[in-house]
Amino acid sequence: MAKPRTPARMVPVLELIEDIATTDDHDVTILSGEIHLATRGVFETRSRIVHQLVASGIAHNAPANAFARCLGFLAWLGDNPLPGRPTRLCPLPGQSSIYVAERNYLTLSRHQSAWHTNWHLEHSGLTPDFPI
Repeated sequence: MAKPRTPARMVPVLELIEDIATTDDHDVTILSGEIHLATRGVFETRSRIVHQLVASGIAHNAPANAFARCLGFLAWLGDNPLPGRPTRLCPLPGQSSIYVAERNYLTLSRHQSAWHTNWHLEHSGLTPDFPI
């Protein structure tokens, strides 16, 4: 009977992203959604900042503002999945709350080698440019 193999070490996703960003000094931006809110996350690696840009599908109705405020409070408590490399959620440009409870979508634009993004918010309008 063959000896069972020891499973390979599972690399947490944040460590993998950090390796991609730092090994060759790459900028990394993650696009995500389906939480019915708009927000942005920041992950500080050893040498780079990784951005997570969150937008919801435009077909979804926005949740109640109270839901967004409760999630914002939980985000304020913070999380540190990798010691010494904090992750945090931040307000969108021009917004004061961490989560925006409006129907929204995200656009990415490039001018020469510079990228920026904007969130299009149903009631608040277009956010200022956010360089990535």
